[in-house]
Amino acid sequence: MSFRWGQKPHAATAALVVALSMLTFPLAAEGKVHLDSTFGRGGKVTVSSVQAQESSGARVAEGPDGRLVLGVGSSVRRYLVNGSLDRDFGSNGQITVAPPGGAPFSLSGLAVDTQGRVLIAGTTLRPAKEPQADHLPVPSGGRATLFRYLSDGTPDPSFDGDGFLETDFGLNAPVDPSGRQFEEPVTRLTDVAIDSQGRIAVLFRALVGYRNCGGEVRSYPNLTDRSYVARLTEGGTLDPSFGEGGRASTSVDVGVQGVMGWIDTNSEDQPLFLSVGGYCTFAPTALGKLDQEGNLDTSFGGGGWRRIPNRNVADIAMDSLGRLFLLGVRESAASSRYDSMRVRRLLANGRLDRRFGRRGQASLQLPKRSEIADLIADNNSGVWAVGTLTGSRDRTGVRSSSFVLAGLSGAGRVRPALGRAGVVTRFQGGELADSSDGLVDRQGRVVVADEFTAADPTTFGVALARYAVRR
Repeated sequence: MSFRWGQKPHAATAALVVALSMLTFPLAAEGKVHLDSTFGRGGKVTVSSVQAQESSGARVAEGPDGRLVLGVGSSVRRYLVNGSLDRDFGSNGQITVAPPGGAPFSLSGLAVDTQGRVLIAGTTLRPAKEPQADHLPVPSGGRATLFRYLSDGTPDPSFDGDGFLETDFGLNAPVDPSGRQFEEPVTRLTDVAIDSQGRIAVLFRALVGYRNCGGEVRSYPNLTDRSYVARLTEGGTLDPSFGEGGRASTSVDVGVQGVMGWIDTNSEDQPLFLSVGGYCTFAPTALGKLDQEGNLDTSFGGGGWRRIPNRNVADIAMDSLGRLFLLGVRESAASSRYDSMRVRRLLANGRLDRRFGRRGQASLQLPKRSEIADLIADNNSGVWAVGTLTGSRDRTGVRSSSFVLAGLSGAGRVRPALGRAGVVTRFQGGELADSSDGLVDRQGRVVVADEFTAADPTTFGVALARYAVRR
């Protein structure tokens, strides 16, 4: 699952050819990485015409039988282990999610449970509305939205009655300092996870009112959000045994602009989440850990929190032992072809794992103009980083872009570069977007997904590639 500060809009760019190749940098396991020829066509699958609407990037998840589910925008596809579309899913291998009324949907999370049911999470987007009498205007935003589909791609009637849930998690509409109330709550879902009991943990943001900066109350649209964790039962209702009526506040106010988050559950079904501090108060970014009842787990960090210097986390991943990998922000060196990104590993109790790298941290060396979009823990206690490298234009206007794969071993050691591992694909027109997602499957293979803009401004494409590590 990916954590991002913001999202670039899709935009068509004329007369561009995007060359997608795989550049292999320091690897997380011994052996050569190569495109898996048993997957798709030469190790890759491409979808070149997906209807464009606001999304936070491609998402990929693995089912219990190894089939891959790819979500982007409002389109969700399922692939067999060999990369072929699974025609037994939905309509010829795909479904289209559509909130009632035709409102746009922004995807932010995708998960598959042990029964093969597909959970799609995001936000139903709404435009700003004029206020009713004695109410403040509702800013542009939306409501947290979840869909669940059975293994065959039909809506799951056991999930909130029809497989669709649009919710404000029981929150009231916020009020301003003078007591005036907004017309309705505004919530945005930022990430989702499923625990071993099939319960659904979500991280969401809710509008809580105006920001008070140094005694000055700023007016709309300078608002502030608060981050919450909620847990739903398998049937989609708020779990009353968790927090306050099914939700727990992270107690950190966050700024509205560009704030995302991350949530996952460990082997003991405890939610761990990243809460990002906002502007004005400069609240720190912090990792939080809750117990199964929704209370802060005081054995983690300091009283349930592990504070991190503000905006010093680019992504996060958790391994099967509950250890956390934190990818730091880029450290650029003007005289070098490479930039450095630090990776720290924390133990399950939030302390720095000093057995990793040098005193708990190691560095990834990445080429300049690369963007890491997802951090993935592997099956050997190491970590992978996937993203995009954007090249410069040549005299004909051609711009090349490449998937970038880098990694560290379980000991935090950097592996030597192994050169090119094959061309992924080419597309006519457009640029690759920095919205990758990835996973390590049950066989230890690395799966990478990425969006790119197309020549037609109403569509975009997705590339899905699988890489094997030759031991």
